[in-house]
Amino acid sequence: AMVMPDCGAPGAPGAIASARDLVEGYLEELSPQACASRVLVVDHDDSFTRNLVHMLQELGVVPTVVRAFGAQVATAPYGSVVLSPGPGDPANDSDVGISRGLVGDCLDVPILGVCLGHQLLARAHGAEVGRARCPMHGRSSTVRLEPAAAEDPVFRGLPEAFDAVRYHSLAVRAEGRLPPCLVPLAHAEEADGSRTLMALRHRTLPRWGVQYHPESIGSQHGLRLLGNFVDVVRRLALGR
Repeated sequence: AMVMPDCGAPGAPGAIASARDLVEGYLEELSPQACASRVLVVDHDDSFTRNLVHMLQELGVVPTVVRAFGAQVATAPYGSVVLSPGPGDPANDSDVGISRGLVGDCLDVPILGVCLGHQLLARAHGAEVGRARCPMHGRSSTVRLEPAAAEDPVFRGLPEAFDAVRYHSLAVRAEGRLPPCLVPLAHAEEADGSRTLMALRHRTLPRWGVQYHPESIGSQHGLRLLGNFVDVVRRLALGR
């Protein structure tokens, strides 16, 4: 079942001092395996967050959901973070809340960003996010993997092309513009012949982003992708 931490006003007893407190919690009191089974899901007020939570539960991990807006009490340690989809712009603090601090503070904690979470990760590492040339809302596209995805653990076992549902008006501007620290993993070909980045990873940090919605019933291989991310978290916790 989901665990919902209480809210605390900034500076109040029990309120977090920094975004990192949300993730670290009481790591020293848990085994690496137990910590890896706990994932912090940051909800940007999006209905798809519930789908993500249900899929993570199906994979045997314990998701704790916190809203992105307002101080939160650190009630447990977390081995990874999932940044949910959501409306808004990753450039606006009012649209991402505590997620910007998590991305900035928790460099060694595995993070998976979905849609808005993907855009936030990309922007935090120097990529441009702007109006998509072909906005997509509730429509399916063929996602095609880049060569780098063949050796990426989160995309292990996924076919070179599969269908996925998209809901976004913004996109990471990738063609010739991605900073060296970000590796493109997938794209979609648009009706006008352009390409839109659908997935990326950080070159050295355990961070992945997907623009499409793997948690949608209309997306193929979503559970496999999330399962691969969970496996990566577990292996990192064990030092493998």
